[in-house]
Amino acid sequence: MYDAAGVLSFECEARNDTVGTVQHGRDFYGHFGACPVGEYTLGTARDNAAHAPEELVAEGPFFVEIKDVNGLWVANHRSDIGVHGGGSGLPDPGKPLQGWVVTLGCWRLQNVDLRRFVAATAAGDRVTVVHG
Repeated sequence: MYDAAGVLSFECEARNDTVGTVQHGRDFYGHFGACPVGEYTLGTARDNAAHAPEELVAEGPFFVEIKDVNGLWVANHRSDIGVHGGGSGLPDPGKPLQGWVVTLGCWRLQNVDLRRFVAATAAGDRVTVVHG
């Protein structure tokens, strides 16, 4: 993550590997399920400790919505993409370094990095997605 002056302010590994993108013989999302390239804003971090246990398993301690401000999701048949940790199917999805499992298009971070991400960002921050 870079600040407004272009200085690196936050860095961690994130994965956007996806599942479930081919439906009825076609690539349903048009981009293999990954978050479409473009500019977005961050929503308020949802603290999953206040939600159902399955959200803690699937998403880790927080879910940060990535808001589509340019209509990219409509064009790519996406909705409700976010940044989260956790991971259904992992041996211990609540561990600080829980491991990796594919998502449905969200950015997955290790839980320890997700906590740092939430501390380093605020609702309304702009993010630009590029695929490397």
